[in-house]
Amino acid sequence: MVARLLHFSFFIALLMPMTAANALSFTASVDTHRVEAGNSFQLTLKADEQSFNKQPNLTPIKQDFDYKSNGQSNQVKIINGQITSETQWKLTLFPKSEGYLVIPPISYGNKKTKAITIKVTKPSKSSSPRTSQLIFLDASTDKKEVYVQEQILFYLRVYQRSQLANASLSKPDIENTIIESLGEGRAYTASHNGYTYDVIEYRFAIYPQKSGKFVIPTSVLSGSIASNAQRFRFDPFGNAGKPIRRKSQEISVTVKPIPESYPKNVPWIPAHNLSLEEAWSPTPPIFAVGDPVTRTITLNATGVASSLLPPLPIPNSDDIKVYPDQPSNHSIAGTDGILSERTESYAIIPTRGGNIQLPALNVHWWNTNTDTLEIASIDTQHINVTGSQRHHQTDSTVNAPPPTINSDDVVPPSVTAVPPATNSTWTWIAIAAISLWVLTTFTLIWSLKRKKIATVTEDVQTTSVFSSQKLKENHQQFSKACKAKEPRRTEKYFALWAAQILQDRSIRSSAAVLNVIEDDTLTKAINELQAVLYRNKPLDEWDNQSLLDCSGNIEKIITQKNSQTNALVSLHPNLS
Repeated sequence: MVARLLHFSFFIALLMPMTAANALSFTASVDTHRVEAGNSFQLTLKADEQSFNKQPNLTPIKQDFDYKSNGQSNQVKIINGQITSETQWKLTLFPKSEGYLVIPPISYGNKKTKAITIKVTKPSKSSSPRTSQLIFLDASTDKKEVYVQEQILFYLRVYQRSQLANASLSKPDIENTIIESLGEGRAYTASHNGYTYDVIEYRFAIYPQKSGKFVIPTSVLSGSIASNAQRFRFDPFGNAGKPIRRKSQEISVTVKPIPESYPKNVPWIPAHNLSLEEAWSPTPPIFAVGDPVTRTITLNATGVASSLLPPLPIPNSDDIKVYPDQPSNHSIAGTDGILSERTESYAIIPTRGGNIQLPALNVHWWNTNTDTLEIASIDTQHINVTGSQRHHQTDSTVNAPPPTINSDDVVPPSVTAVPPATNSTWTWIAIAAISLWVLTTFTLIWSLKRKKIATVTEDVQTTSVFSSQKLKENHQQFSKACKAKEPRRTEKYFALWAAQILQDRSIRSSAAVLNVIEDDTLTKAINELQAVLYRNKPLDEWDNQSLLDCSGNIEKIITQKNSQTNALVSLHPNLS
């Protein structure tokens, strides 16, 4: 056994110089940026190398935090001949005071981490009367007043200093809101009134869809807790002991309408942070008449649901042709809520040479941290296009035969006559080859027919979730609600009908339709509907007929969009 350990240590020692050849990375991360006084959180330090005698310098942490080490882990991976090494240190930190505290840069050799800011809040008053209990629930939010569709962080915590069996916890369910879970529960310890509790904290992002007041209802924790005698007694039948039922407190939140200073003709985006990024393919872009160049615009936002990110304007000019791809929306859960991303790509094909201007790209948004209007933008660009204007080909030029050469002007080359083969063996080989070719062709045709039948069956099964009956019913309900000027039911059934006709399950609101269809008239009609729902616009000022008219044109818009895509494939097959 000792010999094996020595061999393994020698192998690791050989790997260390190989991993050191790569650029060393040393980083720090925390499981939360917001913690109550008296509670703990976890700090993770990571180095991309094997560390045996080398340790990070933790002295700077002691100024504002007490800490406890949770151990060190080392890992080596060899994947496809690529060697990667990693060492992690996990620490539990206890803030010494309230307010904004900074974890300073931590050094490891000649590398340092970035500073991390932690907000330490006052202990929750709601939990203090319950700290004598063995198990209790506590709920809180980061804000008590928000704008419509602004993110609220909701924290649901289970405090326990005894084991709980057969536990069941209800999660929040609130009308006229969108609720997204922010990952698994975070475990830490907390001290209250001289007791130390193990805490599991569940985090949720809540987006109210209607202005006014709403209440986050109580959550219920139920289970069984063992008595002191039962904790040390074997129970083969699973009778855990005394059943308990604990409730969290209700929380009231005020939801404000969209500010009057916000522009009326742009989508409403409340966010902590928002930015625009641009990328070109190829890099750097080379513009030539008739050659496509792909432009990708990425909209990143923090604290906003991905469904609220609007479609970006596409440049419109007589000097270029633009062929957009399908946009994509993604979101991930972070320590400060939802991080959303919308990516749009389109091919730009210049139609003339010289200097061409791409207009500026602006996205208005409301900064919920500073309570101000801001604009993210990409500046106007001037591109230099090489080549001259390309004329459109006609059927006559495309199908024109190649020019012929006059036989009187050119002397034909001499051809040496080859006598026919007289060997009968080659004749039989030719007959066998032809027979084999015929058999292969027949087999191929037969297999293609079977594959086509299977493909048709698969297509029918795949699209069976969308039916003409549902399409008809949802459109009837939408038309009925819209004519009756019922905005809530109009919003619901318009989204259901659009999801059917576009065959896109991700569509759950009228705003999501604009992610797929870009039409000025439709955008205006949907913005009017949202103004009634979220801006307190009077119902009698709602032009419901415009939305009804747009619904009749959506199918035409889809057909035109498909025609543009087919035109691009015909003009440039290599883009398909």
